[in-house]
Parts: sequence; C-alpha cells; structure tokens
Amino acid sequence: MVDRGNETQIMETLKPLVEFLEKISRLFERDFKPVNSLEDLFVATKELYEYIQRWVLDQKSNNEALQQLIDAQLEELTATYEGLSALFEINKIISSVEEPW
Repeated sequence: MVDRGNETQIMETLKPLVEFLEKISRLFERDFKPVNSLEDLFVATKELYEYIQRWVLDQKSNNEALQQLIDAQLEELTATYEGLSALFEINKIISSVEEPW
C-alpha cells in the first residue's frame, strides 16, 4: 500500500495524465470522475476504457449495417441502369427503322 504523503506526490505527478483523460472523456461527452487517489484513477480510467470499447464496437456494427444498405442500394441502381440501357437500345432500334407508310 502507498502511504498518503507518497500518494499525494504521485497524484501531483499524474495530474497531466488525469487532465488528458478528462479531455478524452469530453470528446465522448462523458464525465471523468473526480480523482483523489490512485484507486480512483484506476477505476475512472477503467470505466472510460470500457465506455470507449463499447462505443467503438457500436460504431463498427453501425458501419457494417450501413455498408449492407449501401451495397443493396448499389445493386438497385445497377439494375435500374441496366433497365434504362435496354430501353435506350430498344429506342435506338425503333428509331432506326424506316416507317413503311
């Protein structure tokens, strides 16, 4: 166990780290719990890590779902393009035929 005097000195040394973790928390619109001890720092950092991990997995899942949607829409557009191309070809053939009347 770390004595109180030494822990206070360590916490002062780690103050830039705590400030950095607070900035990361704000990026994710989260509150970084107040840190008064090494144990508090560990708990708050662990909670932030777990939140970021869930967020990344959610983003990955959302990206995969969006990719599937984009792929489906691309298939639809491709089919529509092929249909329009066929219509233009038919129109070209019909317009090239001389009218017998």
